[in-house]
Amino acid sequence: MTSPRSDAWEKVTGRARYAVDAVLPNMAHAAVVRSERAHAYLTGIDRAEAEAAPGVIAVVTAEDLGDLGRRFGHIVPDHAILAVDKVRYYGEPVAVVVAETPHQAADAAELVWVDYDDLPALTDAVTALASDVLIHEQSYVEPGQKFLDVAPAASTDNIAHRNELAWGDAEAALAAAATVVETTTTFPLVYGYAMETYNALADWQPGSLHVVSTAQHPLMVRRELARMFSLPLAAVRVEVPYIGGGYGSKSYTKLEPLAAAASWAAGRPVKVTTDVEAAMYTTRADGALVTVRTGFDADARICARDIDIRFDTGAYADNSPLVLTKSINRSFGPYRMPNLRVRGVAAYTNTSPASSYRGFGAPQAALAGELNMDMAADRLGIDPVELRRRNLLAPGDTIIDGKRPLDADLAADLDAIVFALDQHAFERDAAVQAGGDQHAADQHDAVDVGIRRGRAVAVTASDAGASPISTAQVRMHADGSVTLLVSSTEMG
Repeated sequence: MTSPRSDAWEKVTGRARYAVDAVLPNMAHAAVVRSERAHAYLTGIDRAEAEAAPGVIAVVTAEDLGDLGRRFGHIVPDHAILAVDKVRYYGEPVAVVVAETPHQAADAAELVWVDYDDLPALTDAVTALASDVLIHEQSYVEPGQKFLDVAPAASTDNIAHRNELAWGDAEAALAAAATVVETTTTFPLVYGYAMETYNALADWQPGSLHVVSTAQHPLMVRRELARMFSLPLAAVRVEVPYIGGGYGSKSYTKLEPLAAAASWAAGRPVKVTTDVEAAMYTTRADGALVTVRTGFDADARICARDIDIRFDTGAYADNSPLVLTKSINRSFGPYRMPNLRVRGVAAYTNTSPASSYRGFGAPQAALAGELNMDMAADRLGIDPVELRRRNLLAPGDTIIDGKRPLDADLAADLDAIVFALDQHAFERDAAVQAGGDQHAADQHDAVDVGIRRGRAVAVTASDAGASPISTAQVRMHADGSVTLLVSSTEMG
């Protein structure tokens, strides 16, 4: 019998408290004025009516931020808290209205008038990469900047990041291959829908900052806020209660700088919340266009793979450079690969910024690679499972030089999955024949009206690891009790 979850009682009784429930004395509320253009210069912001509206404490634009750091980003510090000179996607924050109540703030936000000088909107990676119009006219990469294995390079085009992984001679091996199968797969822009949308409460005081947030990585958020406000780490407190779902989308810094800047300008604690639409403007998963060429010898063994990955990263880099690097590493599968070339670019586009998402680069690339294997099996006249089994790495083999060897027996795992699928189908058919399972019989009869049942398998392996790593401390007390300190957040 397992022990009950320590948080179960709070959650099932509704007593659990999340960041959106947080309240501080004298707290004000913020409403965000968002861009109504995908790409345009800001030629004027008229806030006079909003400032005169009932309950309004402050209307804040980028020009009000003074000496504060106006941009954030743990890999590339390109993300404007409030749009500076131009907007880069529809829904980008242009101003924030702080008022006594949420309704007063929302009403006053409708009274902020923004003038634009439109620019061409580059809303997909292909268009952005081919265009001479720049989404960012300058590079924000700082000398020596690096995050994990990602070292961004200064950009003079619409590329937020590029990377490559290669060994052997993929082009020569493809030219000599008995069969070459080429596929192109599109991965859409996806939003990780958490029940609790993004929100943050900030209380700036001279010399200190306290933030309550939904952040998955509070220590990294603290570091960015300390840099922006020129505060020591000890003066910045980031508090994360229960998180109402994240799926990776609440990784790193999101609304915290906006709430902190609003509190700094208003001189009071300020809460910023989002509805679902505004949450979608905050971040989403990278869209991708992935072309895979796989060469096979006469025995249907892979001799080479050439993969091109193009990410639609949106207006700001956020975590996409790292997601792209992980996607490259996870694109070619845990197969014997004598020759490989994977090239990836993350393109700036005039869409909402992309960031982490479940699988961390694997959904975009593994989908493309495994669909290519299915198409190859069809071309070669081989069962898709057999094609994978014939090419899988064995335990102890290395997928990428310098990385930890594979410790899983993927061939055995694949056989176990196939057996389970076959067993399920056998039991379903047996139940139909015996007439004892009406649900199965109904599904079986559905074939007669054009419904077909399919089964598929896919195999992938991930090079796990992110930053910051989790640590734990246990403090023993004189009475034998302990205090446990952990650096991970509770994701609901």
